[in-house]
Amino acid sequence: MSIAQSAPAIKKATGTVIRLSGRERDRVIASYVEKARKDMASALDEGIEIGRQEEKFTIARNLLRAKITHDVIVVATGLSLSEINKLAAEQDED
Repeated sequence: MSIAQSAPAIKKATGTVIRLSGRERDRVIASYVEKARKDMASALDEGIEIGRQEEKFTIARNLLRAKITHDVIVVATGLSLSEINKLAAEQDED
């Protein structure tokens, strides 16, 4: 730092480097914050989708218990016929 204090140009350059280093750090922090925000949003979206799928399976199980035809359950829930058949087979096992 003694050289920086003796030459004004070096002192100015040193100040610029320090200032830019701080900005770079701020950019890195901001990028991590943005990544964390996106990760949280993605996890929330994934959780919501899992909940919706589980709700469809719950509705399908209830409709199967009510002896509704598999074709109607497919239309009502959006699940595939193979998924409905698997649920029906699981219920037959119980």
